[in-house]
Amino acid sequence: GMAWVENGEIQTFKTLAFSEFMSAYDSVIERCGEIDILIHFRITSRGHTTLDMCHPFMVNDEYAIIHNGTMSKITAKECDHGESDTSFFAREILANLPDGWMCNKSITRLLEDFIGYSKVIIMRNNGDIQILNEDSGYWVDNVWYSNKTYEAPKYSRSDNYDYYGYR
Repeated sequence: GMAWVENGEIQTFKTLAFSEFMSAYDSVIERCGEIDILIHFRITSRGHTTLDMCHPFMVNDEYAIIHNGTMSKITAKECDHGESDTSFFAREILANLPDGWMCNKSITRLLEDFIGYSKVIIMRNNGDIQILNEDSGYWVDNVWYSNKTYEAPKYSRSDNYDYYGYR
């Protein structure tokens, strides 16, 4: 899925098909030019693998988030019927914070502590972006990655093994 700001409003697109994602992405770039876009390809760790659980998640009309990791402080019991920890975090934590929370360093430090080793990117409808645990990710050519899975696979010297080390 992806989120971007267009005409002062956060727009989102979610799909389970990569070809649909690429078509939508190309359309956004053609329409909006070079803008900040949150992009997330989900590997399910908690919750069901459904369109509803695809990222990004809207917190409210002002904020959208994407997340990588598992929030250990959110228990499986707290998530309703296959809900992901990210969906729960957006709905139960972020949606209940006071106005201006994204600009409050004390609140963002508490949020970073709450999410542990996870990484969360928050986009605001004015285009501002906040990365929680930014130092745990990687900036490459003005793109921030939450991990190194964007890199090409590294093969063994015999090239008889796939990315995970076995055939």
